[in-house]
Amino acid sequence: MSSTKSLWKFNWIGGGYNQVYANTKKAALAEIESRFGTCNLKLNPSTLTKVKDERAFWANYPRFD
Repeated sequence: MSSTKSLWKFNWIGGGYNQVYANTKKAALAEIESRFGTCNLKLNPSTLTKVKDERAFWANYPRFD
């Protein structure tokens, strides 16, 4: 397993988005649960995807919702 984590992006059911760093999709799901599990937010699992070009992702990342 690579020591460099990838950026994973996702949407919440009902609106909103976020991202986490993880090595695998399974690890990303665990990180989401760890960080946001106590919040009143539900992950839309079909939107969880690995970011292929992190530089482009951050360059186009909305600064405000």
